[in-house]
Amino acid sequence: MVPYILSKEGASINNSNIESLYWPILIEIPSEITGVLLMDSKLLGRKYTLFIALFMTSISLICVMIFSESYFILFITCAKFFISISFGVTITYSTEVYNSDVRVIGMSMCNFFCRSAGVIMPAVGITLYDAT
Repeated sequence: MVPYILSKEGASINNSNIESLYWPILIEIPSEITGVLLMDSKLLGRKYTLFIALFMTSISLICVMIFSESYFILFITCAKFFISISFGVTITYSTEVYNSDVRVIGMSMCNFFCRSAGVIMPAVGITLYDAT
């Protein structure tokens, strides 16, 4: 949903602020590195890293709603950072917990629904954005 919100918001941003849209894209690299380091640490592990990432994602998205105009790019970038961490942890954690039979069926179903949502979400995002 975040990339579609960004693309919708990007239409109303002038050329002087277009550089600020690069931050949500470039945040993927440090989020993956941070996720791997936190997952493998003895202090947090996979469960607590997932909890912290999902909690911080919700806090960031609440801040997007509260500070809608002034800090939009900052909080969307933070939300995307933590979403990427939680996605990486979920993929790693789910492959370790389940048997091969269940894992293959579950991952293929998740992939199917993820790709289907990717096709449907632009229309839903634009409809919700226009409704508000």
